[in-house]
Amino acid sequence: MKSGDDVLHILVIEDDTNLREAIVDALREEGHFVRGTADGIEALAWLDELIPDVVLLDMVMPKATVDGFEFIARLRDYPEDVRRIPLVLVSALGAQLAEAIDRKTATELNIARVLPKPVDLTDLLSITHAVARR
Repeated sequence: MKSGDDVLHILVIEDDTNLREAIVDALREEGHFVRGTADGIEALAWLDELIPDVVLLDMVMPKATVDGFEFIARLRDYPEDVRRIPLVLVSALGAQLAEAIDRKTATELNIARVLPKPVDLTDLLSITHAVARR
C-alpha cells in the first residue's frame, strides 16, 4: 500500500462501463483513491467534496447529462483551485481533438494531455501519474 504522500486522488469520467471499470480498478490496485462516473454532472458534485490530483475525462458521452465539453465549460464557474486540476482527455476524437486544441487553449483549460481511444491501459496509468505529480 502506498503512503499518504504517494496516494493520488483521481476522478475518472467515462461512459464506457468496461473501460471505466478497468481504469478505476487498475488505479485502485496501485493504491490510489479513485472515483468513477459515467456522467460529468456527478463528477461536478464531487468537486465540492474533494479536489482530485487529476481528472481523466471522456469528451463524447452521448447519454450523459454533462459530457466532457460541458464539464470543462462548467469548471470555469469553480474556484481557481478546482480550475487548476490537470485534465487528461481520453477520446475517440483523439487526433482531431489534439489538433483542435492549441497550446494557449490547453494552458487556459489546464489540459495536460489528449489520448486517443482505444487507449493502452499501461500508457494511461503512466501518463496519469506523470500529470498528477507535475
